[in-house]
Amino acid sequence: VRGDMQAKLERDVALKESLRERIEQLEQERDEVKIERNTLEERLQHLQHGELQLLSDRLQESEEAATLLLKEFTDAEAHRRKNFGELIEGNRQLSAEMVEVLASITLNQIDVHRKVEQAEAEREEIRVEKEAAEQRLNSL
Repeated sequence: VRGDMQAKLERDVALKESLRERIEQLEQERDEVKIERNTLEERLQHLQHGELQLLSDRLQESEEAATLLLKEFTDAEAHRRKNFGELIEGNRQLSAEMVEVLASITLNQIDVHRKVEQAEAEREEIRVEKEAAEQRLNSL
């Protein structure tokens, strides 16, 4: 009987030690997941507040440039009608410049929209990683 109790006591001590090690391991994993979650949240905030704002500002600048260009073109067209003979060549040059600027603006807007989509895709990827990290944290 004494031998059985000694064996049971040794198993209990071994089990307790194993559980203690597992608890320490889970606590370490929990801490790592918390750090990972905080890092992901910081990256997400950086994307939301930094890059997306920059892209929005660039798009607004492009739209403002297009508005100014349209006004310039309208003014030039009025002058051309008034002074048809003298302004023909200048109007052609302005039209060519307008085409170049509009092409540049269009390419810029395409680039901005592509970057916005890229940023949104990265934000979604970070959100998925964050959810996975939170699920791992919750499962601990």
